[in-house]
Amino acid sequence: MDEEIKQKKTYESIPLGECLRTIGSQVKQFTPASIATPACMILEVLMEMMIPLLMADIIDDGVLAGNMDVILGTGGRMLILAIIGLAAGVGGGVFAARAAAGLAMNLRSCMYRNIQTFSFSNIDKYSTSGLVTRLTTDITNIQNSYQMMLRMAMRAPMSLIIAMTMAVIISPRLSSVYLIAVLFLA
Repeated sequence: MDEEIKQKKTYESIPLGECLRTIGSQVKQFTPASIATPACMILEVLMEMMIPLLMADIIDDGVLAGNMDVILGTGGRMLILAIIGLAAGVGGGVFAARAAAGLAMNLRSCMYRNIQTFSFSNIDKYSTSGLVTRLTTDITNIQNSYQMMLRMAMRAPMSLIIAMTMAVIISPRLSSVYLIAVLFLA
């Protein structure tokens, strides 16, 4: 009896390649949004990393020199960069949500159509609650994972690369300390 219950609880293993092909085929119509998301994230990170560079200009050329025109002009450029970064971040969020929601919609539709083709023996094999879980919770987890992958998989490495580049531009000598610290933290 216990062995029979264990067998019912285990599901057939599907190879990873097949799972990725299925997900890839379901996200195909949302490829533009999937590409626009990382592009927006890169632009957002670039704008965020330019602001400290301009802040250094304000301090060096504006405050220390007592030049109010430099302070106002550079402050205006910082404001423009912040607005562009904000717009890119919002755009990245919208594109990521659109791509992830589209993927979830296509996966649910595909699974629903597949469930409709089940024979009576398959319907008896899988419980209704298990099928509902597959159509709701599991697909939602895939949707959230895809959305986070689109946003964070590009943002984190680009933040590191652009921050390293900015550190080298600001002070090549000091950036070596940053590089060594990153190597030890990684």
